[in-house]
Amino acid sequence: HRTAIAVAFVRRGSADPRRLLAQTVSRPNLRFLLYTRADYGHRIHLRSYSTVLVPSHLRRALRFLRAVTVTNNQPPTKKLETHREKLLMGIAMAAVSAGANGETVNFDNDKPGALPGGWHCGVTGRGKAKWTVEADTSASSAPNVLKQSGVGRFPWCVKKDVVINDGFVEVKFKALSGAQDQAGGIMWRWKDSDNYYVARANALENNISLYYTEKGSRNTIKFVDTPEIGYTWHTLRAEFVGTRIRVLLDGKAYIELDDKHIATPGAVGVWTKADSVTVFDDFSFGAAVKK
Repeated sequence: HRTAIAVAFVRRGSADPRRLLAQTVSRPNLRFLLYTRADYGHRIHLRSYSTVLVPSHLRRALRFLRAVTVTNNQPPTKKLETHREKLLMGIAMAAVSAGANGETVNFDNDKPGALPGGWHCGVTGRGKAKWTVEADTSASSAPNVLKQSGVGRFPWCVKKDVVINDGFVEVKFKALSGAQDQAGGIMWRWKDSDNYYVARANALENNISLYYTEKGSRNTIKFVDTPEIGYTWHTLRAEFVGTRIRVLLDGKAYIELDDKHIATPGAVGVWTKADSVTVFDDFSFGAAVKK
């Protein structure tokens, strides 16, 4: 997972930044690029660094970027500070994409027919969730999976001993049945049954959606159509740093945006809707490298 990040600052009067961007992203070893244009009369010194490696060199890169100075004895403008903060967030997101500091739960050491150890389950709204560990030979890491077979508005199950603010959460899921819905989702920054972020894929609608739930009310941020999901295993992943959120299905990013509704740390977990019968395996999560 050693991923190169190009960091380019374009001074006023230099070559067209769009051409620079196109040339740089064409390099096969680059995963992420950010640039900003110094149009406010400030010159920025980058010393000798042009690339950093993620995640091994991330902290050194962040220390270096915080030391960026202006040469004409004028304080940095607010716009310049904003660009710098976006750059720092971008590098942190790239580190999250590399999957640093992750942990995976595959439920294989849990007893079939019971809740997995260290998990807390319930439902947002009315209904009764039924979360159990079950045997499933089709699982990516057989023999066991986590299955939701109850009926409720939004059944959920969280890893209650994990608290993450910035990081990632990922799970493999397979829809089995459901007349009203066939959904599988992941949650982060979970505070309680009524407050959390959730991204879900739906095998009936063939789409992926991002929501924030606040005071028990689910609110749509964005949804995007996907290829047919069907009754097969898929990988759903969310990456989140500050206000930035990226949602991926089977390695492809479908949603990437900023949202400020839930800004504080919380638990991570899995989620379904209505009468969805869904199984989950290889639940992974991790915190972003701190600045």
